[in-house]
Amino acid sequence: MPGKPNNVVTIGQDGFLKVYNLGDKSCLKSFKICDYCLSAIVPIKGDELFAIGSWDNNLYLFNVIFGSRSQPYAAHDNSVSDLLYLQKKKRLVSSSWDCSIKTLRIVGNNFDNEEVIYDHDNQITNIAATAD
Repeated sequence: MPGKPNNVVTIGQDGFLKVYNLGDKSCLKSFKICDYCLSAIVPIKGDELFAIGSWDNNLYLFNVIFGSRSQPYAAHDNSVSDLLYLQKKKRLVSSSWDCSIKTLRIVGNNFDNEEVIYDHDNQITNIAATAD
């Protein structure tokens, strides 16, 4: 995590987001995000705000500092497989097992302005992009 070199944020199949300190190998924070497997995470704002994808087809914004979660955003018709944040464009890109890629603008703690791109004839497992 930027600003906290000994901390790492993880998500798991149990629906939890956890913040660990690698120096003393301790769990600093633990939050239940949803009842389904969490499948992707990407930092949006430093070590504070993260976008999270889930097998419940939803996206979440989670503020680690305040322990607050946005309302679920029904982004896909199947599990979210990967996330990417384009910092310069202020766009979140999500891929899914529903064969689609979606781009969303993030405004505060909400998702806005969705665009859908159907990319594959089968499940998309990962996405990558250059900074530009």
